[in-house]
Amino acid sequence: MPEIKDAAAAIGADVAAGLYGVTGSGIKIGIISDSYNARGGAAANVAAGDLPQGVVVESDSATGTDEGQAMTELAYQVAPGASYDFATCGESLSDFAAAVTSLQDAGCTIIVDDVSAPTEESLYQTGTVLDQAIEAAVAAGVDYFTAAGNSGDDYVQQGFSPITVTIPGLSPYPLIAQNFGGSSPYQAISISEGANVTIDLQWAQPFETIGTGSGGARNSLAFYLVNSQGSIVASATEVELGKNPVQAIQFSNET
Repeated sequence: MPEIKDAAAAIGADVAAGLYGVTGSGIKIGIISDSYNARGGAAANVAAGDLPQGVVVESDSATGTDEGQAMTELAYQVAPGASYDFATCGESLSDFAAAVTSLQDAGCTIIVDDVSAPTEESLYQTGTVLDQAIEAAVAAGVDYFTAAGNSGDDYVQQGFSPITVTIPGLSPYPLIAQNFGGSSPYQAISISEGANVTIDLQWAQPFETIGTGSGGARNSLAFYLVNSQGSIVASATEVELGKNPVQAIQFSNET
């Protein structure tokens, strides 16, 4: 049995292993991420004892960052007696759903992913092909765990509280904007120097790509990233009515 390492200690798995003798033996764990061995290194990590031998790679990507390999290392520290399968999430929700199904078909009774698709998954509605694949796996007895991400409480969820404002550099005429508090159309955030961020906006209207006859977005909302000098540095402005009610900005802070 490998030595107890940080991941096991961090969640108290070392205590459980000592009390109950559990190692994960007899359990097959499925892992979904961008790639497993796109950058190589898996064989060396197996030889070093950081990865288990015999990981079954159902599918992989040649362009990923091998987060799936890192996830397997962490899981192996917690459950060294388990067996492991990996499948790539691919490039679409359909690919992701296929990965879930392939791991279920391979006999995995635990599946974990670290993937998000903020422009394809609704925060307010289920029913995508991915949702259907996960629900089918759970109904068949699979324990499914999806990553909450590293965002913590970096979000704002509010009902729409409209105010009429004129925003410098955007429009010479009044606009209807969200009141984030104190009659301000601005929500303050901090982006570190050199940081790359994705900021997404969704509103509680149906996704056109979920189900049939949903009608899609009934309103088109825009949002803007404004620096401390009041200049617009990024924006997401167009949502076609009847499409998905989601906007996203990707921004690199080079200042």
